[in-house]
Amino acid sequence: MGGISSVSTKKTVNEIEFELNEIDRLLDLYRIELLELKTVPNPVELIALAGVLHSFYCGIEKIFEIIAKRVDKKVPCDLNWHKTLLFQMAEMNELREPVISSYSADELLEYLGFRHFYRHSYSSHLKWSEMEHLVKRIQQTWEKVKAEVSIFINSIRDTQINS
Repeated sequence: MGGISSVSTKKTVNEIEFELNEIDRLLDLYRIELLELKTVPNPVELIALAGVLHSFYCGIEKIFEIIAKRVDKKVPCDLNWHKTLLFQMAEMNELREPVISSYSADELLEYLGFRHFYRHSYSSHLKWSEMEHLVKRIQQTWEKVKAEVSIFINSIRDTQINS
């Protein structure tokens, strides 16, 4: 497996690591709001948490786009390209192993669904009952996805070293 140059590998890894760090910063900034939520959020807090969920998934999707473009050389362009991209990352192809597990893809599908809702609705339609599980699982979902992406990064570094 493999097929990207050492310069491209370094650039790819740097771009992915930048996005990983940005997501870490996002979650660190809102850690108290995400992990220590004791009451139902008021409307302003709800909008803020929705923004965090949206940014979280958008950051992950940026990582997937980098991989699709630089490693797979195939970025989906169908009507459901966001979902296609997500599941592309859970599949092996001739150039790489899966980036994430199918379990992580299924978890992220819920965040993708929320991202879509958030982008196409008014904030007055937000409901805590529909967001709560995403907010409360965000850290554990992130740790799993980040670990899987880190394994992928190491695999393309190793492939480059052994080429």
